[in-house]
Amino acid sequence: MIVSERKYHGPIPEDSWNWEEIRSIARKTIIGAKKNIEDPNIFHKIALIPVLAWIGLGADGVSSSSYGPPV
Repeated sequence: MIVSERKYHGPIPEDSWNWEEIRSIARKTIIGAKKNIEDPNIFHKIALIPVLAWIGLGADGVSSSSYGPPV
């Protein structure tokens, strides 16, 4: 007796998931929509990220300066 014999001999059912659409939505959610390099507002949006990071790092340095050696 063969245990792994397939009982259903019809065509293999198609996958009901639309993987291209799922991949597209996931990419747009994680990475964001495609950007137009000729858009004049793109510099403002991209330049804001390093400025905020610089402010965050500066605040960290200022707060840790309070814990210097006692005088």
